[in-house]
Amino acid sequence: MLKNILLFLLLSVSLTFAQDKSIILSVDKSTLSIGETTILNISLLNIKSSEQPQIENLGNFTVNYRGTSSKVSIVNGDYKAEKIYSYIIRAEKEGNFTIGPAIVKVGNKTLRSNTIDIKVTKNKIDNRNQEDKNIFIKVSPTKNSVYLNQEIILSVRLYRRLNTYDIRMNIPAINEFIIEKLTDVKEFYEIINNKKYLVSEIKYALYPTQTGVFTIPPFVIQCNLESNENIIDNFFKNPFAIANTREVSIQSNPTNIEVKPFSKPIYAVGNYTFKYNIDKSKIKIGESATITFTINGEGNLNLSDKLTLSEVIGLRYYPDKPKVTISKTENGVLSEKTEKIVVISEKEGTFKISAKPIIFYNPTTEKYHEINLPAINIDVKGGNDDNLKIVEKSTKREIASQGEYLDTIFTNFKLEEQGIKLNYKFAIIYFLPILIFALVIILKIYLNTRRDSYYTVLKNNAFHNFKKSIDSISTIEELSDSVKVYFTNKTGNFDKQATFEEIIKILHSQNLPQEQLSTLETIFCEMDKAKFSKRNDININQLKRELFEIIKSINSEHLKH
Repeated sequence: MLKNILLFLLLSVSLTFAQDKSIILSVDKSTLSIGETTILNISLLNIKSSEQPQIENLGNFTVNYRGTSSKVSIVNGDYKAEKIYSYIIRAEKEGNFTIGPAIVKVGNKTLRSNTIDIKVTKNKIDNRNQEDKNIFIKVSPTKNSVYLNQEIILSVRLYRRLNTYDIRMNIPAINEFIIEKLTDVKEFYEIINNKKYLVSEIKYALYPTQTGVFTIPPFVIQCNLESNENIIDNFFKNPFAIANTREVSIQSNPTNIEVKPFSKPIYAVGNYTFKYNIDKSKIKIGESATITFTINGEGNLNLSDKLTLSEVIGLRYYPDKPKVTISKTENGVLSEKTEKIVVISEKEGTFKISAKPIIFYNPTTEKYHEINLPAINIDVKGGNDDNLKIVEKSTKREIASQGEYLDTIFTNFKLEEQGIKLNYKFAIIYFLPILIFALVIILKIYLNTRRDSYYTVLKNNAFHNFKKSIDSISTIEELSDSVKVYFTNKTGNFDKQATFEEIIKILHSQNLPQEQLSTLETIFCEMDKAKFSKRNDININQLKRELFEIIKSINSEHLKH
């Protein structure tokens, strides 16, 4: 009985102090030299607590709190919220140490993290040399207060009056910034307090991705250092003397950066010029033109927004993936960005395309600048668009049973309905005006009596003819025409423009299930993109199968006859 009680107590204690997987302790490096620093993070997963965690067993380290950051993700409906507390710890004593656990209270519960083992070696930072200024590091940002995505030039310089060998630099983790190396090591001499120093300099560009106050951890340089007698500028140094060296680590001071949010949405940060044009101002229905927008100047355009055009009824936009080229100088990043947007015309008319105002922040003037690009006019005239193809194809397939003359009669009727002017000049020359007038009257009367019955034939045979034609289709253009013929004939909307957009509008009124409607919209969009961009990576057979199954389903169950 006593054994059972003791076992129960031991299990209770072990469960009380067991690691909770929702709180995780981690470090960037688990092996340090005396005086070297590392980043320590505490991650809280789906924990709502206003209290800052406490960390046990940090007596052999100097601790500086950096701040917090948050991440939220939803994957397959699984919600995950993570809050990270970040610290800089510096090793002060040689030995093997266990840090943690981190402890946080949530209501009446106390959660404990894992622990971390850290090894600290004797390779102590040479504070004596830093004090007498024979060797030191200086890290200098161009600004300590910037806006989101604004460029910061960070200069890292190693100053030394002693001969050094095998120089190695550890770049700290800077999680809140995108970092770009601008230059390789450049060396020069500099006089400080009447002393000559050899300076090695590297420059980086930093781009903050979060707002708040952040600490850039110290840069640490390790090297082999000669004795104090071997001064760099000692002219009488014996070049054949055997060097007396020792390995040391030198680190800079931490650097604080304040990152502020913008007061309004912006396109980019930098100093830029803009170009904006269209390759064709006159096109036919169904043809395309390309708008090219180019921006270049000082700044990183990989962090910029996208150009937004105003919506125009009758036009469709297909933006291409923006292309950005970067060049680096010691004064920062220069970049050029090209955005191309394909414009597809769907109806006749004169259209004005305008871009939404572009707002960018110029760090040189420290002001917001607004650019209003000039509007672009585009004229669209009638042409051999899909509407004519649908009429011609449907007529040739369906009208054979109605007589050979009805093909010509119906085609001409549709051409007149679509507002396309017929050329009567040839007829005027070779036929008497009275005969032409009489023929038109006869055709009108004939069509009024036969049109309804002819439309009924088209509706009833729409799916049969679609099924019959789909096996012989080998291109996106043919598939596009065949699908449009089916929906135009099946729904009986012969006076509508037979574009995919018009078809979707018609289907909205047919009580089509939303899932099938969304699938059709996606497929139609992909077909248009493939058709106008001349893509050849589309699996035409798979697309044919998908469309056939959807059309087969909605033909029998949902579309009104």
